[in-house]
Amino acid sequence: MLKLKFGKFVTKHKKTILLLALMLLIPAIIGIKATKINYDILVYLPEDIETIQGENILSQEFNMGAFSMIVVEDMKTKDIIKLEDKIRRN
Repeated sequence: MLKLKFGKFVTKHKKTILLLALMLLIPAIIGIKATKINYDILVYLPEDIETIQGENILSQEFNMGAFSMIVVEDMKTKDIIKLEDKIRRN
């Protein structure tokens, strides 16, 4: 019985529901655009744990903290430059 009432409500007020959905979409899009994504999970960890202490030692002593290397094979130079630009932007 409840399903039938809900179905009748939706079909009777379809324009209102569509308008409400579109209005809720606006703040959702703004939220997506305003959210900054940070993939460095180390910034969320407390400073006193061993992981962060080790990362700090690597950064200070060896200039190797959060350092990554990518090996590419059989890529054209222009494609490597595009990949580098993409990585730098993230």
